[in-house]
Amino acid sequence: MNISSSSLFRFTTKFQYLNEIIKDGFGFRPCTEEIAIGDYDNNPFAGLITEVLRSLAICFCDLPMSASKDHRSQYGNYAIAMTKDWAMRNQVTPIRYYHSQSPDMEDTQTRIMLDILVKAQRNKDAVAGVIVEFLNENHAHFDKAELLNLPPSAMMLLREMNQFAADCLMHYWKTFNLTRVYEGEWVDRTTRAVTQRRFYDEREWRAVTDDPEQKLPFLFDDVTHIIVTSADEKKEMGELIESRAQELGVKNTRDIWGRIHIGYQLFSNV
Repeated sequence: MNISSSSLFRFTTKFQYLNEIIKDGFGFRPCTEEIAIGDYDNNPFAGLITEVLRSLAICFCDLPMSASKDHRSQYGNYAIAMTKDWAMRNQVTPIRYYHSQSPDMEDTQTRIMLDILVKAQRNKDAVAGVIVEFLNENHAHFDKAELLNLPPSAMMLLREMNQFAADCLMHYWKTFNLTRVYEGEWVDRTTRAVTQRRFYDEREWRAVTDDPEQKLPFLFDDVTHIIVTSADEKKEMGELIESRAQELGVKNTRDIWGRIHIGYQLFSNV
């Protein structure tokens, strides 16, 4: 049995949310990831303290329907499935799972980059100012005001360095927001019990942005399945797709029904 699906599934808890996706495309939602501190030398807080990064994300899972029972219990029984070709074209990518002793997550330099990233998110300050704040915390004693009195050539160099640092930080921001810890604490969405969950089993693909207005659009050619929970919802979804297809100028909707499987009993035996 294949452990990957031929499509990527976006599960949701309400028929209304599925309708919104059909009408408007995929919207990015707030995503908070805790980054576990690694067990690097002399770290007295390893495994106890985390850094928190916040982004806007759209998440999918790469699970065959036959292996989705646990996932659906947490994320909902409604779903839309997209081709992986669409996902790749839209910068949706498999995320990286790590643990606290993954080689690049346990060293001091990673800790420093996480500190700077969190400060940049919190303060929305120029990168140079954030770095000065970081250095001052480590007893370097730089004065921000003194930076304004530098000669013009030095100020130009500082601006260039600031842009270079900003580009590097953006790369780290994207990298960290496309990672997830291998396993960790989880509040069960059905029972509300606090449990340990192996996130690695979700086989997540994700897109991230810093633009709250951004959407990921799609054509009906990109959709492989739409899953609802009743015959009435299936009928309503069919009518919605017909209406949306007309808005998009699709003249022959018969082609759509030859490609998209709309089902409401797909999970009766899985």
